[in-house]
Amino acid sequence: MSEENVVVRITSSLGKILREQYPPDEAQRRLAVVLHMSRDIGRLAAGAPRARAVHTVIDQMRRSTPKDVAEKVTCRKGCSHCCHIFATCTDDEALLLAEVIERDKVEVDLEMLRIQNGLTQDGYEALPYDQARCALLGKDGVCQVYADRPSSCRNWNVSTPAERCDSRSPMAGNIQAEVVPMAEFLASAAMNLDERAGEPGVGERSSIATKLWRHLGHGSERRDIEQTSSSTQGPA
Repeated sequence: MSEENVVVRITSSLGKILREQYPPDEAQRRLAVVLHMSRDIGRLAAGAPRARAVHTVIDQMRRSTPKDVAEKVTCRKGCSHCCHIFATCTDDEALLLAEVIERDKVEVDLEMLRIQNGLTQDGYEALPYDQARCALLGKDGVCQVYADRPSSCRNWNVSTPAERCDSRSPMAGNIQAEVVPMAEFLASAAMNLDERAGEPGVGERSSIATKLWRHLGHGSERRDIEQTSSSTQGPA
C-alpha cells in the first residue's frame, strides 16, 4: 500500500477517534503527530531497522499515557496467557525476530511453529491451549524476545485479572483492554506498509508463527535455528 493511502486511512479513522476523546485543538495536534511519524516510517527502507523505529515510537506513545491509565494495567512478567492467542506481525518484525533469534541463540519451539504455521485466526483459536503457546515463550513463561516483540504484543495491555485471559479458566472472558489509539494506529500504518500485505499467508492477518516459519523455515536459516534449538535442549 502506498504512503498516501496509508495517510488517508489513518486520517479518516484516527481523526474520528481522537475527536471523540479530546478537545478539537488537542485532537488535531495528536493527529498531526501520528501522521508525521507515519510518513517518516513510510520513507524508511523495509526491514528490521524499520521495525525497530516503529517499536521506539510506539513505546514512547504508551509511556506518554496518563498515569491513572497506566496504573490500571495488570499485565506482569510471567503472566503469559496472551502468548497463547492469535497475534500478528509485519514482515519487518519477522525479519527483526529472525535477526534476534540468530544473534541471541534464542531457543525456538519448532514444533509449535509447525503446528501454527498457516493457520487463520479461527484455526488458531481452535487449537488446544498447549498448542497455541508462542514458539518464543521460555519455559518460565517469559518472552525470550521481549525487547523486540512485535507491535501487536506491545499494544496488548489489560486492566482485568489475569484469570480472565486464561482460556482454560471458568473466569475467562470480559477482558478490558487499555488501548492507546495513537500507538494502535501507528502499528496499523506499519502493517499497511508491509510490502507483501494481502498475499495468502503473508498479509495483515498472518500470525507471528506463519511469518517466522517463512523466515526461518528454508535453507541455511532453518539449519541454524534447528542447531540452536538442539543445542539448548540437550541430548534426548
